Amino acid sequence: MNHKESSDSDQGGITNEENRHVAEVKRREAERLRDTAEAGRVAAEVRREMAAESQSRAELNREAAEDLRLESEEDRIFFEEQRRFAEEVRIGAEEIRKAAEYARAAAEDARAAAEDARAAAEDARAAAAEIRQVAEEARQHLAYIQQQMAAEKPGD
Repeated sequence: MNHKESSDSDQGGITNEENRHVAEVKRREAERLRDTAEAGRVAAEVRREMAAESQSRAELNREAAEDLRLESEEDRIFFEEQRRFAEEVRIGAEEIRKAAEYARAAAEDARAAAEDARAAAEDARAAAAEIRQVAEEARQHLAYIQQQMAAEKPGD
């Protein structure tokens, strides 16, 4: 019976083999939990690195966008200056056109005045020729009168 008691006590209690098996299961479970925790830690670290890279890229993109905004503003200012310059050139060209029109009109007036001066000079030449003719006729007439007067005197 002693043997029987010991076999009953073996059945009611946990054997070394079962203890080893339970310990192995617990060890594997603990190892699996450690591996899971390590994988979670690695995944969290990867996520942190990805977030840091994403934040870095976002900052670079923000800086690039700011650079583009500044360049765009510089271009806007440059093109506004070019527009103003073009407007000044247009106004200057209009003033030159008006001055050229005025000069053309002045040249036309000068041409007309020169034509009038030529006509006046021609009239003056004609008048001078007529005056010479009248003066010659008057001289001749005076000479005739003087001859007549000289001829009448001796017979008084």
